[in-house]
Amino acid sequence: MSIEHIPGPQSLRYVGWIGRRMPFHATVCGRALLAYASPEERATMLSFPLTGYTAQTIVDSKTLEDTLKKTRQQGYAIVHEEFSEGFSAIAVPVFNHAGRVIAAISIAGPAFRMGRDEIISLIEPLLETTHTVSAELGHTALTPSLLKTERKRRLDLQ
Repeated sequence: MSIEHIPGPQSLRYVGWIGRRMPFHATVCGRALLAYASPEERATMLSFPLTGYTAQTIVDSKTLEDTLKKTRQQGYAIVHEEFSEGFSAIAVPVFNHAGRVIAAISIAGPAFRMGRDEIISLIEPLLETTHTVSAELGHTALTPSLLKTERKRRLDLQ
């Protein structure tokens, strides 16, 4: 469920739906949350049919599990036109004091403005932001200086 949306300055932009439940498998925040859910929670969620919203939506549980594994390795989720045609997004999970994922922070926009280079440029600021929020919630994670090293390692995985 989306709880906040801050619109961009461009006339063509993504408009979030505050309070609306979104499909976990086709949205970037859903993926970030699901990737860090317990194996039991993931298995339960993946046991339900996966609805296709666009031609890009992952509707196969095995393919989605592989994508979630990559999300855990990278530390962030990316979707390209999977819930809504023409829009792409990146999200990073937020963790509480117990190390449990409780939220995600995302940036979404028109796919033509959210290409590979643009998304790569958003990784570090999103990681730093979610690290700060998670730390405020009592989570002990990588320090900001280690985030840059970790970011480089993650980019090498792509």
